[in-house]
Amino acid sequence: MRVFEAGRDPPPQFFERPEIAEHLFIYWEAFSDLTTERQIGMGIGPIPRSKTREYARDVLDLTGEAYDQFCAVISRVDSDYVAMQNEPRNPAGDKQRSSVAIDDEAGVKSLFERLERSPRKQNA
Repeated sequence: MRVFEAGRDPPPQFFERPEIAEHLFIYWEAFSDLTTERQIGMGIGPIPRSKTREYARDVLDLTGEAYDQFCAVISRVDSDYVAMQNEPRNPAGDKQRSSVAIDDEAGVKSLFERLERSPRKQNA
């Protein structure tokens, strides 16, 4: 990592993660692994569905309903993530997007609550 190579310490957020329920950790880890598969250009693209299915089958050995649920959850999370990352900048000129700092515990909880209420989740 370049920060270490430069002789500096990374920010504390580098070592801290928001608390995630144990049963959801599989999705956190998979999303982190799968995000390297997306195309990046003027914005970021979605994780290819083929890579999500391959991960579920080959890495996690999922089948049937568990396979379908895993693919659906990753797809919904990725869709919201891509939308947040690609949304236009604030017209006032701020370079801020609708994102949450990793150390903003209330913001992270609010983000997950918003995703929980997402119409996409209810329709999927």
